[in-house]
Amino acid sequence: IIGVDVGYGEAYTSKVGGSATIHDSEGKLRNIIPIKKESVFGRESSRISALLEEIESKYNIYKIKFKESKVLILRDGGINNEEIEQLKKFTEIRKSTVVIMDVRKDTAYKVFNAKGKTFAYNFGDFYLIKAHNPNFGTPQAIKVYRKVVISDGKLIEDTLPTEDDIKLLLDLTALNYSYIGKNSNLRLPAPVYYADKFVKALKNGWELNEYLLRYGILYFI
Repeated sequence: IIGVDVGYGEAYTSKVGGSATIHDSEGKLRNIIPIKKESVFGRESSRISALLEEIESKYNIYKIKFKESKVLILRDGGINNEEIEQLKKFTEIRKSTVVIMDVRKDTAYKVFNAKGKTFAYNFGDFYLIKAHNPNFGTPQAIKVYRKVVISDGKLIEDTLPTEDDIKLLLDLTALNYSYIGKNSNLRLPAPVYYADKFVKALKNGWELNEYLLRYGILYFI
């Protein structure tokens, strides 16, 4: 599962940032791999294939390859056609499948029942998710708009996420360790949150410390 956020990375530092969360067959978090890629054009579009290639290039550290694999990418913001074309080429070469969903945290939607349960509502062409209950304040909803499936170089599906997809996103919020015991009014799926924090750290001149990351130390949070 890979979270991608590029707004700060490309606009301010000519870098793209992402965060791959690696889970075992029981769903337990085993490793987190922030990624940075230098020297890209300053515009608001992700170089997703560059990020995946960067992960593969660190195989001696993280032991990850994408050949004949299935990858879930959570895109912080809208999915654009350039990204889809990149992923067509990437999956064709590797005979793999990529599922990409956009998860938008910057929305105007508020939830006025702060004590209510976690929920997901289908509004026809998008979902709104309330992923947690803050101790005070008004919860902010997360918007999930689009799911694209690309396999072996072909666009297989471009549609609204399923109920199972939404349940997975809700489950991934439980892996977001940053808000335990805190009063935030927004909780994101872990891969999206880690990617967001990582590109902000790049903006502020932080350096990637792979030694700490091997042991799961999320120093950039």
